[in-house]
Amino acid sequence: MSLIIVSFIFLVLIAALSISFWLKTKGIAEKQRELSFSLFETDYLFAGDFVEPKVNTIQFPRRGYSIVFDAVQYTQEGLELSGRIGNPTQLWISLLAVNFTARPYVYKVEEKWKKQSFPWWSDEWNIGSGQVAIGLLNPGSASAFHVTRTQR
Repeated sequence: MSLIIVSFIFLVLIAALSISFWLKTKGIAEKQRELSFSLFETDYLFAGDFVEPKVNTIQFPRRGYSIVFDAVQYTQEGLELSGRIGNPTQLWISLLAVNFTARPYVYKVEEKWKKQSFPWWSDEWNIGSGQVAIGLLNPGSASAFHVTRTQR
């Protein structure tokens, strides 16, 4: 009789340890997913040139160029942007293509990011995009641009 009780207690302890191990493993896996997203978010924010659509505010993306939005309007056709981009270098730029992409904040796509199999930004998450070709951009000067229809 005592052997049966000892065996039963032993099985209950093994089951409790197994459940505890499973819960710990599940918690570690969740923390690993959170850490992976945090690393994705950090890499995303430091890898790109981001400007906010603020009017009459000089913003400096990487490599020193400046951008000033004169008008930012949300219309039925999408986001309409106009402004000036400046060249701080001593290089003559004969043709500059500038891509604008409207994206949600990174934390708003966390669930979509966790569902995908690749660890980078998907263009399907973009709100809209547009491109403008700026003609001659002289050293130390600024050129105007106008972008419309940045909706997907």
